[in-house]
Amino acid sequence: MRVSFEDDVLRDRCCLFDRGEQHFGAYLARLVFNMIAEAEAAENAVEWQEILVDDLLDCGSDAFQIAVGTEYVAQFVPAGQKYKVGADGLTDWSSVTRLKLTAIWRR
Repeated sequence: MRVSFEDDVLRDRCCLFDRGEQHFGAYLARLVFNMIAEAEAAENAVEWQEILVDDLLDCGSDAFQIAVGTEYVAQFVPAGQKYKVGADGLTDWSSVTRLKLTAIWRR
């Protein structure tokens, strides 16, 4: 699966360890790096969500949130146009192969 980011600042905090460490601290920077690596290793959003187990906090029709340690929450939305939406308007997360990380915030 591919992961994109809301903006360059968020991308740098998640993909450049020194920037992540400055913003989150070393421990949380490692968690963020691992979160992105796990997402990219998954085939689709459902496969990754199954790996997340208790860290999946909320999964709605157009976004889901996961815990990043005990202090932060990350929000992802489907990206691109090659995913399915059911007649009920809900995203078919098993068809999502591209995600966008829109935000990481402190609880």
